[in-house]
Amino acid sequence: MVAAALSSRDAAERKLSRDGAVAAASTRDALTEVSRAIRSALEDATKDSQAYWAANPDKRHDAILALAESLSATASATLVAARVGPLVPSLLATEAKGSRAAVALYNESVEAFEGVLAMREQHVSEQKALAAAAKRDRHDFDARSKERVQKLDKDPTPNAVSLETAAVARVSLANALAAIGEIFASNEAHDHALPVLLRAERTYERVADDAAKRAAAAESAYDRTVSENATRSVGHHVATQSAQSALQRRARASAACFDAIWNLGDARGKVAECHAARGMFDDAAASRAASFSAFESAVARADSSAGDDLGGVVYDWGCVLVAHAQTELERARSVATQWRSRDGASVCSPDAAWSTAQREAFETAVASAFGRAASALDAAEEKLTRAAEFSPGDVAPLVAKGEALQTRAETQRRRR
Repeated sequence: MVAAALSSRDAAERKLSRDGAVAAASTRDALTEVSRAIRSALEDATKDSQAYWAANPDKRHDAILALAESLSATASATLVAARVGPLVPSLLATEAKGSRAAVALYNESVEAFEGVLAMREQHVSEQKALAAAAKRDRHDFDARSKERVQKLDKDPTPNAVSLETAAVARVSLANALAAIGEIFASNEAHDHALPVLLRAERTYERVADDAAKRAAAAESAYDRTVSENATRSVGHHVATQSAQSALQRRARASAACFDAIWNLGDARGKVAECHAARGMFDDAAASRAASFSAFESAVARADSSAGDDLGGVVYDWGCVLVAHAQTELERARSVATQWRSRDGASVCSPDAAWSTAQREAFETAVASAFGRAASALDAAEEKLTRAAEFSPGDVAPLVAKGEALQTRAETQRRRR
């Protein structure tokens, strides 16, 4: 049943990819049925079903992960479907209803992803406890722990989630959290969006950290394989095969690390946007500085010859720089408004008069904000020009560069 449901899911996603937004409603309905089928299989209390899951815990973990992914895909299709239709007043209500339904589905997927990760953490904790017991008393360990180990091996409860499954669940969890935050932010619910986006950022940080460790381990393994092949007597064919296998593992780990760091940069950029929308300019600047650092790391790791989307990450970097410039422009406008208000108050009331030092401080704050905006725009235009060179058939970098130029014009106009 689960295999058939996954086949249906793949077909629905291919249809959405092929036909675009017009297929969103049918895709949503198909994915809803897929989620229902997988959930039904997992919750089946019949003896045969329970025996199957007990004998195949890995397949149960895969099914739970598939359910969570299907719920996320359903949420995404629900959002798209809600935005398709004629531009009539009722469309806004339809979009709002779709947003609420999507958030509910994403929350269900988050719960399922967290369940998978909790199983993994439980398994790790149990292994650590056994190792600690062995270290405390090696003589008694076998006698006291053998029964526990056998129990863990026979226990059908999902303790031993594989590292690979947990890694996929963590990435998907971060994506789902980011999607929820984006929905809140798009509906101007920034107070609700911020804690979710911060949680997504922390999850992406964990993903990036784990990916960097795996990439380093794969690099070391490759170097070790090459060194061992050079020093021991093995056939040319065997040496070539082992080196090629290690090289492929290194390439996969490096690509995963690149994607993870790129996602982290995007996540930090979204957190910054939320801070900026709430008028928290310093927090926005700090988040964007962290975002730029992540993008820089991703670019340094990128290998376009291996298929890494260098143009994509440079484009996103440029977009975050444009957003940073717009935030600094808004900061300058806000401080200038306070300045004018204070000037007006001082004319009307001697008690509201301000010192030369206070006035100079406001002037410096405005000038600094304009300067930061101009610097961010310089960097943004450079990044977006590079992104356009990497992707000559893509208009998105050119559109973003146009927005940067428009922001520059606004900066110069306000600066006068």
